[in-house]
Amino acid sequence: MPFNTIVRVTNLSNDKTVLVRINNRGPFIRGRVIDLSMEAARELDMVKAGVRRVKVEVLEPVVPKEDALEYVASQRNAFSRG
Repeated sequence: MPFNTIVRVTNLSNDKTVLVRINNRGPFIRGRVIDLSMEAARELDMVKAGVRRVKVEVLEPVVPKEDALEYVASQRNAFSRG
């Protein structure tokens, strides 16, 4: 996906979700769709497992980096209030 695309990643084993901004070209391992930061992996409860099946949904098309960061922050705040 292009840099600064906003996606929702859902851990299919527990239905936990996290919003992330695409900021690199990985993953570089066959069969993998996305590499997550340690923080995102913690939010999905998948740090110990390392690799899990996930669903990736594009929420916002490519936007300027600052807008992408602001969008993710605002949505995280909305999730925590909900």
